This record gives sequence, C-alpha cells and structure tokens, in this order.
Amino acid sequence: MDYTKEIINQKYQKIKTFRDESDGKIELIEHIESHAKLVKRTYYEDKREIFELLSRADASHLARIEAVFFDVDTVVLEEYIEGERLNEYLGHSRVSSRQAGGVIRAQLQAVSVVHKLGIIHRDIKPENLLIDKAGHLHLIDFGIARIYRPGKASDTQLLGTVGYAAPEQFGYAQSDFRSDIYSVG
Repeated sequence: MDYTKEIINQKYQKIKTFRDESDGKIELIEHIESHAKLVKRTYYEDKREIFELLSRADASHLARIEAVFFDVDTVVLEEYIEGERLNEYLGHSRVSSRQAGGVIRAQLQAVSVVHKLGIIHRDIKPENLLIDKAGHLHLIDFGIARIYRPGKASDTQLLGTVGYAAPEQFGYAQSDFRSDIYSVG
C-alpha cells in the first residue's frame, strides 16, 4: 500500500462512490473521528500543478482543496458541498431574471479566479455548477482542466461537452481563457 492510501485509509472511511471510470474515481469520504465529509478525487494522471494552484485560490465559488497527494495517481481531497447541480436545480425551480443574472455573475467570478491562476476549466456546463443549501454557486470538476501555455497551436486532447465547449476544443486551435467564457455564454 502506498503512503497516500495508507494515510487516507487510517483517517477516513468511504461513504459512497459517485463515479468510477477509466480516467478516475470520485468518492465521498468521512473523517473517522470528526465525521467531517470530504470529496476524494483520484485522477489516473499527474494533475498536481492544477490542484496545487487551486489550493491557493479564493474558494468562495470553488470547492476548497484540503490536500493534494501524488504517487502514481493524483489524489485530491476537497470540501464536500451539499447541494445540487444547476441542471437539477433548474429542473424543479423557477428562476427569475434577477436570479439568472446572479448565477451568471457567480460563474464569471469563479472563472475569473481560475483564470488568474492560469487555469482553463474547459468543461463549464450546468452539471459542473453546484448550488449549495444557501443558494451560492460553486464551479466544480476540474478533471479536464489545463494550464494555459502561450504559443501552442492546439490542445493535445480534444475534450469538452458538445453544446458547451468552444469550437477550438475540437481541434481548431488551442483552448484559452476565452473558451471558458464561451461556455458560460
């Protein structure tokens, strides 16, 4: 057992698995003594740089990063935010134009924080926007995020969600900060 897994398994117990796919796993874990819940994200690649930057970010519209471990995989422990995804929320709640404007402003504030760190989220969509119990919006799921590197002709991987991803994410050019703004729109 590697050091990271040993530390986590000694202090936390798994409550449930949200997702387990070929690129990684997302689990809800609970501290054995304090009962504090965290989200444990395991990425089967090196994503340290992104999450170490995010750990220093203003987390008012992001999940706070508690710890980042790397051995073979990147393991991120982040704040568990109780709430529901924006697409679910919109499925049962009427939203006034004032509330919709607030959602857009919160998205843009979250994107601004991320962009100041040099990170492009690349998957902004209602499923990756969480409304907490107090009604605050949080941008989540940085699984396909990347660091912007000036001068590249195109992205190395074609990723994003059709209907939300900017055209350059499908091989036309390098995605940049404008790609996230396109997705918000």
